[in-house]
Amino acid sequence: MERALTTGGGGGGGGEAQVVKALGLAERFGAPITFRAAGTSLSGQAITDSVLLRLVPSKWSHIDVLDPEGSRVRLQPGVIGGHANKVLGTYYLSSTIASTIQPSPASR
Repeated sequence: MERALTTGGGGGGGGEAQVVKALGLAERFGAPITFRAAGTSLSGQAITDSVLLRLVPSKWSHIDVLDPEGSRVRLQPGVIGGHANKVLGTYYLSSTIASTIQPSPASR
């Protein structure tokens, strides 16, 4: 028996306040949330029959390098690995640490 996916709701484009509100509503109604952020995927994690919350990369793409060597970084969920690697690449010249953000295996 085939079953069609019918999304229970969706949203995106907003900032932190909208995400907090969506999480509260999902908890109230017992609805699971699937997040969609940066990059692409072949494994289908952006497919759901419940609530799909899309985080717009332009609002969720801050990169914060946490130390002078560039060995630690904090990324928001909208950051694409290639963009993070460009930022981290500026640290390679002055450091023996050569870290990169790797893609998930599904995106290759």
